[in-house]
Amino acid sequence: MLAARAIYEETPPAGLNDSPYQVIENPYMSHGWGHLRAVLSAAFVISGENETTDAFMLKYLPYVFGCQQWCYEDGAFANGFAYSTYFSEHRTVEYATKFVGGDIDKTANLKNKWKYYFYTAFNNNTMEFGDESYGGDASAAVKFLMKRYAYISDSPYAKWKYESIDIPASTAYAGYYDALGSDVLAKAPLDLPKSHLFNDAGYVAMHSDLIDDENRISLYFRSSVFGSRSHNHADNNSFHIQAFGQRLAIDSGYFDGYMSTYDVGYARNTHAHNAITINGVIRNPLRSVASSGKITNFITSDSFDLTTGDATEVYNYYENNNGYSIYDKKLDKAIRHIIYL
Repeated sequence: MLAARAIYEETPPAGLNDSPYQVIENPYMSHGWGHLRAVLSAAFVISGENETTDAFMLKYLPYVFGCQQWCYEDGAFANGFAYSTYFSEHRTVEYATKFVGGDIDKTANLKNKWKYYFYTAFNNNTMEFGDESYGGDASAAVKFLMKRYAYISDSPYAKWKYESIDIPASTAYAGYYDALGSDVLAKAPLDLPKSHLFNDAGYVAMHSDLIDDENRISLYFRSSVFGSRSHNHADNNSFHIQAFGQRLAIDSGYFDGYMSTYDVGYARNTHAHNAITINGVIRNPLRSVASSGKITNFITSDSFDLTTGDATEVYNYYENNNGYSIYDKKLDKAIRHIIYL
């Protein structure tokens, strides 16, 4: 059955556009990575028993260590918060590392992944960028993920956050890390900066407190080279604010289906976010690989935090009726400064 699935994923029927074979040509696709990890996880178990699955495994093994094209050294996942939790629950990288005899903690993205969830996920709120990211309670998933990354990174702060969430960890994988354990002692983040820049992904997280969730005030900002492709929205140079467990300045809308009429007309559009539109026309283009923003400045201190996003190129592109991004210069600059006091 597994061999048949490997063949199916390599030569899918017409209309199936999420298969692993496409990650070679289009590494920024989303669901194909999920299919790939599912088949590979099983292929590792029966390695050496089937030529078809062995060939599939050897072909795609190098891509696993790339942790998708959405993951770089800063530990962040640049294709939306909700989708980061879906993909981070896979243990394929652990399987692959064991298979090749490597050290998982040498992978920069995985070693730093705890920072991403540490600064973007709390008991009562989470970061809101991307499809299905509504800023709600994801503590069960976060507890599991912090358990996982405490083991991988040996971070005392990750272990503290895992222990501070007083509910069972989600997913059937949770017991796996209980069995492995981690010798590091938990440490409260009293000496960590309250704000953090994820430069590769283009996220900034600013907080009043990393311990007291009930009274925490948070601001998240995005200006990203990944633009609006895949599960990202047309929201470069946008922000949202959460305070005292409530969403205040929000990413509005809801996810009723990828590229549905409502999704295209509102939810993933610039005007559904705390971002700038000009004359109601000039905005971030949708699903654009050209809509690249960047964080150009970040300062964190005891007195204030500051960040700057440059989305000039974003606003000088628009998408035509065929979905292609066309350059048409309208602005000399589109720069936003955020100061958090």
